Amino acid sequence: MPLPRPQKPKPHPWGGGYIRIDPPPKKKPFQPLTEVVLSVVLGGLGAFGLVALLIFVALRLREKRRTEGSYRPSREEQAGARGPPPGPPLRLPPEERLI
Repeated sequence: MPLPRPQKPKPHPWGGGYIRIDPPPKKKPFQPLTEVVLSVVLGGLGAFGLVALLIFVALRLREKRRTEGSYRPSREEQAGARGPPPGPPLRLPPEERLI
């Protein structure tokens, strides 16, 4: 593998002197086993967090339904009386008489 050639120094943008630009140092890449272990651990933590979040939301919804219910009278008031049209008026009960 050929060695990289050193770059020619460039003049400093504000004048005076030169700056030397070196190639960035090479980083040692992760070993394949390290990548697999890291992926499994982070994936497991993410899955655990997601399941915990879903359980928390489900429990909160159950508690809210239990305490608040689903009946909303304001919804009926805003919609108006949409029930069936009223039928004939009720008959008066027979008159009670003394014996």
